[in-house]
Amino acid sequence: MITKIKELAVSDKRLLLPNLLTPRMLFFLVVVGLLLGLFGWALNIDMTWHHFVYTSLFALWVVLVFSIVTQALRSFFARTPILFSVICVFAVGIVTTGYVHYFMNMVFSNEPSPDYLLPRRIAIVILCLGVYLRYTVLRQLLLRQEESELHSKIQALQSRIRPHFLFNSMNIIASLIPSDPETAEQVVEDLSELFRASLQEEGSFVRLEDELDLCRRYVRIEGLRLGERLIMNWTISETKESPKIPLLLLQPLLENAIYHGVQPIPEGGTIEFTLEYFDEDMQITITNPVPQFNSIYGSDDHMARNDSKSASKSNNLAIANIRTRLEVLYGAKAQLKASLQGNVFLTKLRCPKVPLAQ
Repeated sequence: MITKIKELAVSDKRLLLPNLLTPRMLFFLVVVGLLLGLFGWALNIDMTWHHFVYTSLFALWVVLVFSIVTQALRSFFARTPILFSVICVFAVGIVTTGYVHYFMNMVFSNEPSPDYLLPRRIAIVILCLGVYLRYTVLRQLLLRQEESELHSKIQALQSRIRPHFLFNSMNIIASLIPSDPETAEQVVEDLSELFRASLQEEGSFVRLEDELDLCRRYVRIEGLRLGERLIMNWTISETKESPKIPLLLLQPLLENAIYHGVQPIPEGGTIEFTLEYFDEDMQITITNPVPQFNSIYGSDDHMARNDSKSASKSNNLAIANIRTRLEVLYGAKAQLKASLQGNVFLTKLRCPKVPLAQ
């Protein structure tokens, strides 16, 4: 137990105790107080309803006074090492128990509670606090482990989104240097911006216009590779707000549309990118053509089916990766829907304009 507390003390600066004065928590504390009163009454040899009422009232006062004091000290606990905070919580529990004991003796002076019960009551309070703090420490360790796993997952997904087009970009740059060095320099700048973004901290939020700039840079590079086969139409609604979006969230959707939609089609196709704003959300819609593998490979149905399955699997994996990022960052506040409508693949993403509180 002490080892785990010390581990938390190194890096975990979150509050040791939750807000104990919320209606739900107060109801829980009243129930705990009544259960402690019942437990104390059961320990008494002379079991009468008078003892039960007195003990329950005592337990309720201890729980409520302890909650008020610890609530007032929550910010102090957040600034101090976990181990010291735990000692302070035990000290508050002991002092509160003694205070309530002598206070009730003054209120009920006709039938004061014997002083020999005070050590027993303090022992019960220490036992309850020990169980609760152990649960709290283990819970915080679990939360920290889950956060670490989520950050690792975001980082892995973010790095998986852009694997194949680096080599294509290098080939473009190599071919442009002799004939068009200015365009080659532009490609280098676009590529460096994309990879600079990929090296930023996982889960970062950026301005929407910056994310759109990365998308345009990506499409510009792919346009040099695919030439007239790639037609890109942008429809961007205007807003006076400054929306933010997870870094490299839109670019993978465009990469998906180009790699699985336009590229396999010999004559290419058109990608429509539409951005709309609503009260609290924004919606991005991307449409791209769907390759007809039978028309590409002729009568070789076996090759067509294999390539179609491979493309579908890769496409679904890309969509699943982005959905995972949205779930980690937004929970149920964001949606990503993908559907096949005739010869067009429709991707629709809806998310809040501002990041959720972290």
